[in-house]
Amino acid sequence: MTEKLENYTEPTILKIYGGLGFCNNKELLAESIPITSEEWVKYSYILEPRKNLKSLTFQAYYKEQFLEPYNGHIMIDNLSPIIKISCDK
Repeated sequence: MTEKLENYTEPTILKIYGGLGFCNNKELLAESIPITSEEWVKYSYILEPRKNLKSLTFQAYYKEQFLEPYNGHIMIDNLSPIIKISCDK
C-alpha cells in the first residue's frame, strides 16, 4: 500500500461467471470488450450455461495482453431482471 494517488481509468473487461454457490466460478458465461467509456452505456448479454447453475459472479478483469495488474474499474447500475428465455421456437 502506498500514499500515491491513483486513477482508475484503464479499460476493464466485465466477466460473468455462473456457479454452484458463493464464489464458485464454474463456467464463463459472458465477457465484454474492454470498456473505455466514461459515460453510462447499456450492454446486453444472453447467458447460455451448459449445466444448471445457482449463482452469478460479476468480475472486473484486465485486458488480456497486459501481464501486470493495473487500476481499472467497472460500475454496474440499473441491472435489469434476469429472465429465462424459452428454448422452444
